[in-house]
Amino acid sequence: MRDCLQAVRWHPTAHTALAYDVWAPINFEDGTFKVHLAERDDWLTDLSETEVPTGYRPSYDAWANGLKSDHSTCWAEVTLASRLLIGHGNSAPTEVGLTLHHTWGVPLLPGSALKGLLAHYFDAVYGGDEPERQAFRGVLWEGNRIRRGPGETYGAIFGAPDAEDDPPDCPGAVQGGLIFHDALWIPEQPTLPLAPDVLTVHQRQYYTTSQGGDWPNDYDSPIPVAFLTVAPQARFLVAITGPVAWASLALQQLLLALEEWGVGGKTAAGYGRIEPGARVHVPPHPLVAQFVAGLGLEFETHSARLDWVKGRLPDLLSLDSDQRRLVSDAVTDAVPRNKRTSDRLAAIQEALKLGQANDDPLVAQFLAELAALPADGDGVDQLMELSAWGPAHAADPERCVAAVRTHFAAPELAQTREAALELLEP
Repeated sequence: MRDCLQAVRWHPTAHTALAYDVWAPINFEDGTFKVHLAERDDWLTDLSETEVPTGYRPSYDAWANGLKSDHSTCWAEVTLASRLLIGHGNSAPTEVGLTLHHTWGVPLLPGSALKGLLAHYFDAVYGGDEPERQAFRGVLWEGNRIRRGPGETYGAIFGAPDAEDDPPDCPGAVQGGLIFHDALWIPEQPTLPLAPDVLTVHQRQYYTTSQGGDWPNDYDSPIPVAFLTVAPQARFLVAITGPVAWASLALQQLLLALEEWGVGGKTAAGYGRIEPGARVHVPPHPLVAQFVAGLGLEFETHSARLDWVKGRLPDLLSLDSDQRRLVSDAVTDAVPRNKRTSDRLAAIQEALKLGQANDDPLVAQFLAELAALPADGDGVDQLMELSAWGPAHAADPERCVAAVRTHFAAPELAQTREAALELLEP
């Protein structure tokens, strides 16, 4: 087969994975079966300029839209801060492999690699024998046997095998609750994000002598080994499916692991890391989806739209912080900020923000009632009658006072507002 391929010329629309694995200018004459040194650099450069396959963009869009619309999938778009070398142990004519998509020949991050990275990160960073760390620790090996199963959180995410310490009537084998999808490359350019790289071995005799008879030296001939990597700034869609609370936690920690540790080979040299700041997108709760749909209806004025929003805040403030952030973003997009809406928008966003920082139901109830008050003198008078103030103030006085000052932020209300706060102080 290789003999036949030698007569076929490379084309910029070739399948890169196939070309890199078997379609290479192999030197059969000297018995090394390696790439001709005279042709290697041009061959790698050609591969790095391969065009994106014609059908990949619609295929990617269908895949990505399906994940983003799924109500049990959390996702994030990440950008490489450095080169990526994953699958370097795969067989290849250059002696350094690279994992590419089997069908499309584009770069990807295998879901198994992401799951393995996160499992190691959980165990190394959060796991331990202390009581507060035991939930995150992995399995305990003794030789080739599993002595102890993983902690509760670790097992819920990654699964657990049978262990010798398992009770006889309760085997430990359990499937993990999350699905780690392959992270596909986001097609944003006409060619694949591949770049040649070089690894140079300087003490060849030291590494190849069977009994270690040759010491490292500075006069041995360096042997450069060229290979393909994924170029920096390539972007990938990372997605995890499962119970939303678990999937969100796992994805947030996975992004930290990718930032701090990297994935794939040569991570000690800085390979495989992503840029910080990637945002985790969570699927909307049914209440949030219903709220966003209602927010898009026709209203006579933006003030009327804000009145509608305030009437629904009590239910929305009971949601977790990720869902409240979706609500805040939706309101910001739907209502323009101007002189008429600025103060009321700030009050709603502050209520959602404080709710994100403090999930105490007493505080959440007060914030909901406060958000429903008009931001004027009548609202200050009504503040004095709110029954939720006392319990909420006792739970978190600083946040309650800050919320009142934000809601009644107009300069003309400052004196009345502060007088009311002084009277309300226990």
